[in-house]
Amino acid sequence: MDLLRNATIELLESVTPDHLTIREIADRAGVFHRYVPDYFGGKAELFADIYPAMQDRAALVLNPLEGDSFRSEVVRFAQLAIWLSANREGGVPRTEQSIMARLIDSLTSYAGIDEEVAVLLAQRLVAAAIVFAAFPDLLSDQPIDVAAHRKLDADIVAMLAGTRSARDSHDRT
Repeated sequence: MDLLRNATIELLESVTPDHLTIREIADRAGVFHRYVPDYFGGKAELFADIYPAMQDRAALVLNPLEGDSFRSEVVRFAQLAIWLSANREGGVPRTEQSIMARLIDSLTSYAGIDEEVAVLLAQRLVAAAIVFAAFPDLLSDQPIDVAAHRKLDADIVAMLAGTRSARDSHDRT
């Protein structure tokens, strides 16, 4: 089972969930393709099984305020979540939400933003990552300018942090 899990994670680095086949996974793992349905029930359940590991990989590299694009781990995780929501009876598996926890922690500790506001910003960032991963040309026939959106997010966080700092300074006087 671990061979199949590891092969799936490796292959998802270069192949979208839609285009990855059970045979490709089994070939990479060096096992017979019938092991996927025997051990996992099928492709969807194998993907659901590795979902927490993919989420953890994305959470490790996630920094909402740095860089001009989403790291490939985050994009691959978003693509997997989208695929699972469309192709698995139970949708996306419930997890500890390490992505949201990491974003919220980053926003509250980096910028001193209230947790309630950080939750809303984190949800917005996750939604943006999903849209960018799934539909890069949805909003227009030009690719989405991820760098501009990331800069806007950073500016919003800086503004909120500055407003909070100014409000805290004012409250102390």
